[in-house]
Amino acid sequence: MLVIAMPVWAQNADSATDVEGDLIVQAYSDGDRTHDVRLGLGGTLDHGMGYVYLGHFRTGSRASVRSGAADIAPLPNNQYRSTRLGLYSEGHDRETGEGFGFGLYGYRNESDLLIDRAGLGATLDLAYIAATGLRLSAGADLMPGYLSNDRDADVALEYEWHADIRYRLHRRVTIGLNWRNGRTNDSTLNTEQYEEALLGLRLSF
Repeated sequence: MLVIAMPVWAQNADSATDVEGDLIVQAYSDGDRTHDVRLGLGGTLDHGMGYVYLGHFRTGSRASVRSGAADIAPLPNNQYRSTRLGLYSEGHDRETGEGFGFGLYGYRNESDLLIDRAGLGATLDLAYIAATGLRLSAGADLMPGYLSNDRDADVALEYEWHADIRYRLHRRVTIGLNWRNGRTNDSTLNTEQYEEALLGLRLSF
């Protein structure tokens, strides 16, 4: 796997040491068909960071459509693309190590399976600082149909489960491992749009 990434601005929330900065560039990849790039601009918060970002995620993952327990429409190479412009903040308690992440964004999503719309979404993450420089997190992205330009479509909800491990190699350099599973739901079908594990690098200035 080849992973190229550039920094993501801000204080590194994985550390008790404040790191000032204002530019963030980040890239995650599986070295083949899936890439996620984010460019952010922001500033430090108390025990964390907050930034405005522009991001793009693209994958050619295996997908499937399920009705009940039956897999009715497997697709070996579903082309899924998501572009986002949003706000994100994260932080933690230095005594307990417990943390959070929260974001709001506008998106444009396209997929070979059912999705072609723009709308508003939200991210909610729970985190834990397991050791100095080591941050574990898990959470979800929610993109309801009623907050999109396609409110009358069959897809009532698009969502993503994700988990992340980040380790700070240097006060401005962080490596990470990310898992994500994206799905859409309507009244009868559950569609898995993608499932990927990615490696990445984040730099902060």
